[in-house]
Amino acid sequence: KVGADQFGRRLIRTLEDAGIGTRGVVSDPECFTTLAFVTLQNGERSFSFARKPGADARLRFEELDLSLIDGARAFHFGTLSLAQDPAREATRRAVAYAREKGKLITFDPNLRLPLWDSGGRARWEILWGLDQADVVKISDEEAAFLWDCGPEEGARRLLEDHGVSLAMVTLG
Repeated sequence: KVGADQFGRRLIRTLEDAGIGTRGVVSDPECFTTLAFVTLQNGERSFSFARKPGADARLRFEELDLSLIDGARAFHFGTLSLAQDPAREATRRAVAYAREKGKLITFDPNLRLPLWDSGGRARWEILWGLDQADVVKISDEEAAFLWDCGPEEGARRLLEDHGVSLAMVTLG
């Protein structure tokens, strides 16, 4: 979901220009499109967001075009949509719908702590996402955040503790 603003329209146009379908994109006339600002200092990324709330956080399940899930082989989600309701509830219901339809579920936590009211809530939602997924890509930083462990132990936990079929842990 994007805002009915210049940036939201630009995102849609950019996707269309790249040949990516935008049928499921919802435009919100009451909220701006969330903006992410990324800075790089000494090789480390830092994130800040303009989202109070952004249109994406206001996505409701009723706004989803479920025929897009019906026609897909896989359903991918991340935790950015799990940070706030109603998008959290929409995501949970969409994941359940995709699982019910037998879709491959892929998950990338993409941890961005500034979007969360607490690290504990972020951890809770990521662990929920891991339990839903067949395929997971996490970073070494996310493994350390979740379990205070390195990438190899993180991959083992994904496979053994969460029943993930394919686990990828990126380094840096």
